[in-house]
Amino acid sequence: MRVFLKFTQKCKIIYNNLLSKFHGKLMITMLIILFSSSLNLSFAILPIQHWQTPEGAKVYYIYAKEIPMLDLRVTVDAGAFREDKDYGLAGLTARLLTMGAADLDEESFAVALDDLGSSIGVSAGNDTSTLSLRSLNDADILMPSLEILKKMLTKPHFDPNILKREIDNTLVGLEGVDEDQSAIASEALMHILYPDNALSTDSKMLTQSLPLLTQTKLQQFFTRFYHANNSIIILVGDIDLALAQQISSEISTLLGKSSIEKLTYSFKISEDKAVNLKIDFNSPQSNVSLSHVGIERMHPDYLALSLGNHILGSSGLNSRLSKEIREKRGLTYSIYSNFSAGRYQGPFTIGFSTKNESVDEAIALAKEELIKFIENGPTAEELTLSKNNIIGGFALGLDSNRKLASALLSMGMYDLPLDYYESYQEQIKAISADDIKAAFKKHVHPDKLNIVVVGGENIGGAK
Repeated sequence: MRVFLKFTQKCKIIYNNLLSKFHGKLMITMLIILFSSSLNLSFAILPIQHWQTPEGAKVYYIYAKEIPMLDLRVTVDAGAFREDKDYGLAGLTARLLTMGAADLDEESFAVALDDLGSSIGVSAGNDTSTLSLRSLNDADILMPSLEILKKMLTKPHFDPNILKREIDNTLVGLEGVDEDQSAIASEALMHILYPDNALSTDSKMLTQSLPLLTQTKLQQFFTRFYHANNSIIILVGDIDLALAQQISSEISTLLGKSSIEKLTYSFKISEDKAVNLKIDFNSPQSNVSLSHVGIERMHPDYLALSLGNHILGSSGLNSRLSKEIREKRGLTYSIYSNFSAGRYQGPFTIGFSTKNESVDEAIALAKEELIKFIENGPTAEELTLSKNNIIGGFALGLDSNRKLASALLSMGMYDLPLDYYESYQEQIKAISADDIKAAFKKHVHPDKLNIVVVGGENIGGAK
């Protein structure tokens, strides 16, 4: 069984069948680009079903019959933004869901899944916490696997002894943060950009908060936020619509409905004068970040900024920043730019490492290239190459059940229209150089970039 699972997880899935009818429900199509050796493109079309349960859970479902498996996700709006100064609470609550529930202690929980050949994972971020189940679709395996998931969602133990162990393990892991240049820079930058909220939670704050977390706090957090009307349910795999509806209905009923305040993300964002911060670190190299607050994921300019950023600094060695600062000057091994857009206004960041004595020069060049890009936009050749690269890479983002599940989760989290993936390529094709230039002029401001440098002696460019 385990050999089969490992094999199927590694297989590439090619969807050959165009499904034209799907139980009379609302249909949309998801385009997956499949490459041939001659780089000609072909397409397969998968229908996406969407409905809402009586308790308020949003459900997204794709019938994918190529392998006899189901990937199921239950994503709850119960991330770090909900912690209210109990830093680490969301992550520990999610983690302990897999460490004992109902009649299963930690060991029997793991053994039960292992015997079935199924897997259940958990994760927690700033916005949400997610439970993921992967199981064969055979009823003798799927149904018992679902029962384990249901126990997690209704009767988690949050065992105090296991909680203490996990807190201790986390504290040990946090001890290494002071030796990680990148982590130091990231924490400092978040304090500058997003003071006094979950985004600026650092290792010291976690170290102080974690020992104060109790079984009662985890149970209260779970009881408050793990409800159907605060959840998105994703199903991708070889199960029919009727079974998908049954599974989502059962999960939704167990979670129930509760009055939960909607998260508004009206937190404080620093609008002060740009900060130049130097943090001493014994190293011949400096970690450099230039950043200011950017846009949210649903902003109308998101795709234009993403395409422009691909040209500027997220296309590896082909990016403007890499060509000018790495290839021509040899000042860094790698350099990137990024818009980290979420439900809130995420940061725009340029980041790289360089020799301590090269910090001044590298910062000046990065700003210079950014200003050129804002003023002139991309060339026609850059635009064409980046569009082809993004459209081509679209296929790789949707070539497995897990990736499809992630795509559906984005659809649910950001309220993307049901034809988003169908129209994505055309949206990218329609973006012009002027669109990119206008978006960058509106949202990217070199004079407002905060600069954080973490490095050793002989550093210039930050104070």
